[in-house]
Amino acid sequence: MKRPMISVIVPIYNAEKYVEKCYAELMKQSFKDFEVIFVDDGSTDETVKKIKGLAEATGIKGMGGFSGFSDENVQLILQRNAGVSEARNKGITQANGKYLAFMDVDDYLEPNYLEALMKTAEEQHADAVMCSYYEEFPGRSVEHKMKWAGLKNERFIKGELIPYLIYPENEGEGTFASVWRILVRRDVIQKSQLVFDKRVAIAEDFLFMLRLLNRISSLYLLPKPLYHYVRRADSSLNKYKKDLLGQQIEYHDILTELLQQEGMYERNLMRYVRNRLRRYTALISNAVRCTNKEQEKKELQKIYELYKQEKFDYRKCGFSSALNLSFWLLGHKRLGTLAVIYRVKEKKRLKGLNQ
Repeated sequence: MKRPMISVIVPIYNAEKYVEKCYAELMKQSFKDFEVIFVDDGSTDETVKKIKGLAEATGIKGMGGFSGFSDENVQLILQRNAGVSEARNKGITQANGKYLAFMDVDDYLEPNYLEALMKTAEEQHADAVMCSYYEEFPGRSVEHKMKWAGLKNERFIKGELIPYLIYPENEGEGTFASVWRILVRRDVIQKSQLVFDKRVAIAEDFLFMLRLLNRISSLYLLPKPLYHYVRRADSSLNKYKKDLLGQQIEYHDILTELLQQEGMYERNLMRYVRNRLRRYTALISNAVRCTNKEQEKKELQKIYELYKQEKFDYRKCGFSSALNLSFWLLGHKRLGTLAVIYRVKEKKRLKGLNQ
């Protein structure tokens, strides 16, 4: 059987509301020489049933790695609930394409997404291609265009792009270092034995991208936005997570370890410090999402205790006055004032998601 040019890996979990649209988006792609690998992470809703229905409707048979309508191939892999990292890793091991692409099930694509990335990779002989993207809110779309364009070598990737992704020079200039906006040669991942880290529950794709970018020798930056990243007010990202503090500690321990192992720590130290300190604002935002006020107080106390152990000084980071105020209040244990400020910020942010 002819191998496809691209394998698109889509991890899914309780995605019954989105999987049909995701499937349709992929089938509308102008480039047809690709396979789709859905990896279900132990869904408890109708997700798998809906994919099987789509398969039957298009004449696909067999559910363990079924193939064949027109030029497309589709696989559905089932696993016990083990997280998105394990789902993506399983998709990588089952992929047949020359290139790998990733998609989140609730996002959508420009019709020429795969074609543009693949043609660019082939014509430029690039190990990977990264495109710009749209951030989609209810009723509005925000374009995120990269500040660079064209074919970049290893020196640029390590000296400019990786530092920018760890933490940009300008505070409001941040961009997602996510796998859903990149096409990469599968043999690069195989030779480097790259996998998503199953130890972390947050930002696992950022860690993967850092390792990947530190290993490739060429990357083409495509300024045209081709991917639509959807923001939803009801997303788990906007809900209180009782274990987020522990996850943040674990994530930053692993990020520190990764940067040291990959030889990126010393030359990116100040950017790493900024990234690390910003975890406290994320933790405070999470704490005020808690509807139980006693639990909120306990969370804020834990954040304060963690911050008091922090060895880095926010005053050396060049943060905005608003962020400096947050760190000052936290350091002086003005937790009630912090809670009021961050409740207002969260209310405003969620209102923006719903508009």
